[in-house]
Amino acid sequence: MFQWIAKDILDANVDRLQDSFQKAHPFRHLVIDELVEKDSLIPLLKAFPESSWSGWENVSHEHQHLKQVCNDISIIPDPLRTLIYELNSGPFLNWLSKVTGIPQILPDPHLFGGGLHSTGPGGTLTPHTDFHVVKGLPLFRRLNLLFYLNSDWTEENGGMLELWHKNQDRIEKIVLPTLGTCVLFQTDNDSMHGFTTPVSSKNRQSVAIY
Repeated sequence: MFQWIAKDILDANVDRLQDSFQKAHPFRHLVIDELVEKDSLIPLLKAFPESSWSGWENVSHEHQHLKQVCNDISIIPDPLRTLIYELNSGPFLNWLSKVTGIPQILPDPHLFGGGLHSTGPGGTLTPHTDFHVVKGLPLFRRLNLLFYLNSDWTEENGGMLELWHKNQDRIEKIVLPTLGTCVLFQTDNDSMHGFTTPVSSKNRQSVAIY
């Protein structure tokens, strides 16, 4: 059924991932390395647009620097477009419900705030919690899914995802945004996240689904 998502592997690990999600600190989250099998990552990486792509929208402001996004599914290149369709599909959303315990999860077909994200060298993201209500819709944003597409990424490249204590006085966990790493976390008043170490040398690339 899926071309890119490794659904069989995810299903086989659902109990372990469910337990990890419920027990995670500083807020409920998962770091998943099995979302896409390693052999399938290179085509996704190669399809990710360069910073000069005409489809990017500059969304930089005082709290997020040097960031470009594209949430127009009609111009997102395949196979990334297909991956997004799979992430928003019924079977995958049902899997998310099993792992998180959140029933009847719905996708955002408009990719409001989601889609492709790229932050250039020098870019940072101020620790924050995300909006909870979908603009123009009577729906609550419950989950963030971030899938990273960065080859040979090390701490020297900066841009590590930081999960902060809700009081924003300390970092509780750091996740390196390496190729194939997926971070799933619950969206609430406690889910403080960002990256304060500037991106260095190359763009920090991800697919985001809310």
